[in-house]
Amino acid sequence: MAYTARGCEDDVRHAIASTGKAASVRFVPSAAALREALHDEEPRSCCAAVGLSDEGVSDVNAAAALVADGLADEVILVVRGVSGSLRSRSSAAGISRVIDVEALDLDEPVFDGPCERGRGGGETQGDVVADPSLEREETTSVGGESQGNRQEQRGADKREAEGRAGRIPTGPALQISRRVRAPYTGKAGPVITFASGRGGVGKTALIAVAAITAASWGMRVALLDFDLCCGNLAGAFGNAKRSDLSELGQDGSFAVGRLGSCGVSCGENISLWGPVERPEMAETVMPLAGDLIRHLAGTFDVVLIDTSSTCTDAVAQAMQSSDRVVMVHDGRPGAIVAVSRISSLAVRLGVARTQIVRVDNRCPSRLWGQAFLPRAEPGLETARAYRVLDGGDEVSELCAEGKVSELVDLGGDYVRSVAAFVGGLLGELGSLPECDEAKAAVEGAGLRKRASFFGLRREAV
Repeated sequence: MAYTARGCEDDVRHAIASTGKAASVRFVPSAAALREALHDEEPRSCCAAVGLSDEGVSDVNAAAALVADGLADEVILVVRGVSGSLRSRSSAAGISRVIDVEALDLDEPVFDGPCERGRGGGETQGDVVADPSLEREETTSVGGESQGNRQEQRGADKREAEGRAGRIPTGPALQISRRVRAPYTGKAGPVITFASGRGGVGKTALIAVAAITAASWGMRVALLDFDLCCGNLAGAFGNAKRSDLSELGQDGSFAVGRLGSCGVSCGENISLWGPVERPEMAETVMPLAGDLIRHLAGTFDVVLIDTSSTCTDAVAQAMQSSDRVVMVHDGRPGAIVAVSRISSLAVRLGVARTQIVRVDNRCPSRLWGQAFLPRAEPGLETARAYRVLDGGDEVSELCAEGKVSELVDLGGDYVRSVAAFVGGLLGELGSLPECDEAKAAVEGAGLRKRASFFGLRREAV
């Protein structure tokens, strides 16, 4: 199987023929389509070739992603005018062969011998990354401006430092860096999906406060609003500009080049994608949910996903892609029943029971510290339980006005208990930041035990 630009099929076919490997060649329209086609085949039953493309992903990054997937028996990179630097970076990424078609025109086939294939378990060197949707060093801002062209790399030490510093900066103009820190199949940060099975349980406010809390600890937070038709997570931050995920897949395939234009900044270290501007476009986005999650997980320190009360295809993909699925409920009648239905669905989708977490939201302060009653519902039998204390009307009022940051600044039992929940969850996942605030949250140092009515004075006066 091969991917190349139109009109270059003969060159790629000639390059493949020089290896003596292929009896036939099947061309696909994009690098993403090549990956999907290999997933449909028996692993290592065919080889893959990439090269001479003129748009989208760079050829070397696409080939590196195919190596990381481990589905192709051999990955071949076809180029015009190969350099020593390219050969070195290709070898580091585990690409099997680099074939120069200009040398083939001279009847002198030149290609590297087989080398050890990459396993996708660590960082690649240079600017080779294992996400085929990523291009070379180029950034795209929300405003549509592009800056920075590919620069010559000056030494392995500098390349390695730049590769590990790949980040998506946030601020007034959200910028999307085309470099990630880890391969496409790995994750730089955990993915946490919040579900409830019913509306009105305070899930969106919980996610917004959790995002600000994690960002205050120095983490880069990606928010996804997968209530694609009616989501309003951006409203909690007071964003005038709303994200429109329908721009992401206008041609039916995931396009990282449009990721910056359809995302918004929600404050320092917080970026948001979703929902869609027009509800009728939601179905066009759902098939891209998995690719979007995997890309952001390879770039941010943590990904938090808000979901709709009904389980759509996007919600199902979010659950399957998550390190933890958080079931949020409150104390109202029927809340646990709704959560149990969603948790049993998560189990049927393949989510391990140990990955499911239960949060008792808006819990009265008198219940803080009391033991949870065991739940026999499918998916909740072994679920770790957390409590988030009731914050009163100010929580819903400030979130409705887009002032969730002010809510966090005010502090209080609600904010402190959310911090304890976030810290505990990140601690389980091995992603807790090394800062005093995060450690204090896990230890519950910020939670105050309420004194009883006669706690200080035991005699009536």
